[in-house]
Amino acid sequence: MKIVWSQTAIDTYLHIVDDIFENWTVKEVANFQAAVDKLLRQLTINNKLCPVSNLLNYRKCVVSKQTSLIYALNKQDIYLVTFIDNRSLHSF
Repeated sequence: MKIVWSQTAIDTYLHIVDDIFENWTVKEVANFQAAVDKLLRQLTINNKLCPVSNLLNYRKCVVSKQTSLIYALNKQDIYLVTFIDNRSLHSF
């Protein structure tokens, strides 16, 4: 399966990377990016790796204590919807 990034996923990912970079070090940025890369590789092997979220047809993966990835599946693609802050109120 192919991974497809939504514009929202791109924007939220970059926002998180910028936030980590502003408040932490390059090492933490690299750790976050490596965690996302590892998760995406795992999803290409097992696209149902993460549990179904509170919203129908979405799945939620915890990337770190602070961040989760929301994605959807269709017949050919793993569609990355958004990255969310686990500390915030959200419907996922």
